Amino acid sequence: METLINIDQALAQAINALAGRFWLLDEIVKGVANDYFLIVSASLGLLLLWFGTIDPARRETNQKIALQAMASLGLGTWVVAIFNSAIFRSRPFDEIPITVLLYQPTDSSFPANSATILFAIAAAVWLGNRKAGRLFFIVAAVHSLARIYAGMYYPLDILGGAVIGIITALIVFVLFQTINPIVNWLLRQARKLFLA
Repeated sequence: METLINIDQALAQAINALAGRFWLLDEIVKGVANDYFLIVSASLGLLLLWFGTIDPARRETNQKIALQAMASLGLGTWVVAIFNSAIFRSRPFDEIPITVLLYQPTDSSFPANSATILFAIAAAVWLGNRKAGRLFFIVAAVHSLARIYAGMYYPLDILGGAVIGIITALIVFVLFQTINPIVNWLLRQARKLFLA
């Protein structure tokens, strides 16, 4: 286990090595790694899936995908909360010499909550729409790498968050297949209220 932790720390330092050396790169990473830009962009992407299709059959499929993504996000966040209450891992800036580009969170580093959220959304979208899912996976990967570069997470924290996000999306996908009549009914009710 100690060897794995040493490798994880070395990888974090290697990815963070350019931080603080190139102003423009740091500013780009700050924008990509912050808590809002790409996470809000992913949320807007779900909104586009919800309302952005004219064909009624495709629109219903995309709305089911968006619902699955939101449920996956919620379930993934809940799983992270359970992990955080049971296991605490210090952040990289508390343990190794690195350059921190953003604020210094005090919660557990493992698993990475932002990675869980974005990979849960990406996997849920990918299961229903491969093309859109690839874009969401790119967003998740870029954000996650930027969080390591910014000194906020270790690579294993990101990997743990990604695995949780993908597994929760798979669980939600199977669950939605089981409760499909209920989902269809909810979407019909939402259409009556002009919400779908």
